[in-house]
Amino acid sequence: MRSRERRYQTVSVSIWDDPDFRAMANGHEDARQLFLYLLTCKHLNLPGLFVIPRAYAMHDLNWTMRRTEAALNDPALAKMIHRDPETDVVLILNRFKHNPLDTENKLKGAVIALNEVPVTSLDGKLIEIIEKFGKSTEWGILVHALRMRCASNTLSDTDTDTDTETDTDTETETNI
Repeated sequence: MRSRERRYQTVSVSIWDDPDFRAMANGHEDARQLFLYLLTCKHLNLPGLFVIPRAYAMHDLNWTMRRTEAALNDPALAKMIHRDPETDVVLILNRFKHNPLDTENKLKGAVIALNEVPVTSLDGKLIEIIEKFGKSTEWGILVHALRMRCASNTLSDTDTDTDTETDTDTETETNI
């Protein structure tokens, strides 16, 4: 049986020319190392939207929680990633610039990978990124999957609110 764990991750050599990455060279070494970790860690998926608890990064990098938090909160890193601290989801902002989804199988794999990530406020940002870097109409499958996630999350929130109101109304009627 084949393991789902990847053995390698492609990192484009063009990363060394990226102005935001280069800016991390002076005084932001931990942010830079954390970014390289996020680009190559086993939790990364094709769309670059993935769950990575701080404790995992701390362990893998052999850092203290204080050092990990400082790197995560470094303004230089915020130009490279966005994160949702409530869900521990990270989004690599230039993922498609350096690693495009250039085959149909990669696009399908990206859609499958999204199903393993909780819905987050970062979904909308990923749609913006796809619309910027998506080179063909095939990327529409990924945008559609993201919009469906966002819509189902909105519906779930509405259903929860409706259920709560109904339960309250029933309790009031019973108490009368």
